[in-house]
Amino acid sequence: MHRHESKLIQMIVEQVISKLNPRYMKVATFPVGIDSQVKDIISMLCVGTNEVRIVGIYGMPGTGKTTIAKAVFNQICHQFEGSRCLLNIRERFDQHTGLVQLQGQLLCDAFDGNIWLHGDDDERINRIKSQFCRKRVLVILDDVDQLKHLRGLAGERDWFGPGSRIVITTRDERLLTRLEVEKKYHAKGLNNDESLQLFSWHAFKKPHPMKEYVELSKVVVDYVGGVPLALEVLGSNLFKRSITHWRSFIEKLQKHLPHQIQRQLITSLDDLDGEVKGMFLDIACFFNGMDKDYVRKILDGRGFYPEMGFDILGERSLLTVNSENELQMDNLLRDMGREIIHQMAPNHPGKRSRLWHREDIMAVLDEYCSGTEVVEGIVLDAQESEDVVPSTSFAPMTSLQLLKFSGGLVRGHYEHISKALIWLCWHKFSLETLPHKFRLDSLVVLDMQHSNIRELWKEETKV
Repeated sequence: MHRHESKLIQMIVEQVISKLNPRYMKVATFPVGIDSQVKDIISMLCVGTNEVRIVGIYGMPGTGKTTIAKAVFNQICHQFEGSRCLLNIRERFDQHTGLVQLQGQLLCDAFDGNIWLHGDDDERINRIKSQFCRKRVLVILDDVDQLKHLRGLAGERDWFGPGSRIVITTRDERLLTRLEVEKKYHAKGLNNDESLQLFSWHAFKKPHPMKEYVELSKVVVDYVGGVPLALEVLGSNLFKRSITHWRSFIEKLQKHLPHQIQRQLITSLDDLDGEVKGMFLDIACFFNGMDKDYVRKILDGRGFYPEMGFDILGERSLLTVNSENELQMDNLLRDMGREIIHQMAPNHPGKRSRLWHREDIMAVLDEYCSGTEVVEGIVLDAQESEDVVPSTSFAPMTSLQLLKFSGGLVRGHYEHISKALIWLCWHKFSLETLPHKFRLDSLVVLDMQHSNIRELWKEETKV
């Protein structure tokens, strides 16, 4: 049997089941790569034992947490006396009477009846406890990111009868740690073969790309890195488009994420404080792939408390550290961070806090000095260009703390470069010594190839 035929049969089966079982959750139009993950989570749940067990699914937005949880629900809900899957809790909770509606839905759907909820918070919670403590139930709580979301829905294990199971999906691993869940499952997305298959279902309505689109499809899939949401959005956008359109789309994709993806990913930064968000943006724009210890010194100089920040970004699946101690950020997250910076001033790069595109930087570092005090960091690779930058271009950028040049020639007096510099990385610097008025005392990290310059800095800072 061909794969697409089995997929068609699966879709028919899903439709039949949904009519026979009103609690059946629609999982996905093309549920690629789900089965193995569902199997892992069901194993973690240990259905059949008498303890109340909580399992958490965490990961960045778009990695399929909700889809996996719904598939788990469909497979095991018939084994419980009551079951309910509450979706989009984070979004619904903050709406007017959101908690009351969620509590009512939890009880009514789990027990097939109209259970009236009234009174204050304590009275409603007591009603939930009195109903659930006598029943063996399955509850899915989707998109939870704060403890307050749980206090009125599944506050303690003793709310539920023996053998009950609770599955929580969240983007914050730390929340699961605080809840002391029995098991955590990291939804990492799809492998390369699964990614290409899911993308193809949306782009071509078949499990593999059309012959003339194979290489372009692989470019998209490599960029996305296994995130189902992005694969679905991009595949749908490219459905029945010409090769010329595809090439133009891919070129744009590497500069600006589609709005549907950006909107979902940006929620990952909700509730992050200013320092952690600043760290995320610095790494996205400048430090992805660099040594963690090297970057730590720079971020510490920026006042970002990097050790705490690394932990928080890791718990939210926004950052990982590989075996070589290098910071790793997914392409989508990196470009989401860069798009945030771009949107600060879409038509005026000199009013953005971070600059990394050569065209934008050269537009700012021209004779008209269009940079402003908003600019905090610049990374410019000028090794293959003959551009000469007038030093006066730096004068307005009094907040500049991060500066990396590869090649490049600055014309004029170096005292115009910001006295607030924390990081100066200048490879292939054209001089063997720094001009007298080039201030070094504010630097935390100096990365230059000339040993006499490094020694001068050590001497001045008494390192």
